[in-house]
Amino acid sequence: GHKKRRVGGTMGGSLPFECCALTLLPFTEPACSREGVVFEWSAIRAYVAEHGRSPVSGVAASEGELVRLKMAKTDAGKWMCPVTHKAFTASSKVAAVLTSGRVYAYEALRELCLRKGGELVDPIESTSFARRDVVVLYDAEDSA
Repeated sequence: GHKKRRVGGTMGGSLPFECCALTLLPFTEPACSREGVVFEWSAIRAYVAEHGRSPVSGVAASEGELVRLKMAKTDAGKWMCPVTHKAFTASSKVAAVLTSGRVYAYEALRELCLRKGGELVDPIESTSFARRDVVVLYDAEDSA
């Protein structure tokens, strides 16, 4: 089975990386909250418009707080890191840069940007970001 994904600061049910936290179905147009919870864009947009809050935390939310994610796919149609070209799996640690919406393997961001002395520049977009702009979307090792 899949390891559990952190959802809203607590462990959610077993949910594969590629599934929306609202519909529980695989996403095709991913978006995320500032906390790193991944949704299908159309589902979360409609939910926030109707309820004015996050479906995970219950905290007030607006469409403007959501980040549309830019994700690369392999030739076989699997989501992947655009730097390492490795497909994301149930054991991947996946992160997004909120300012660009780009999604990477955390290891790629750590090596290129987050290590001491690393330049905080999005590897694909070439735009600057702050450490607080990096949010983990999925971490198979996170069991806290």
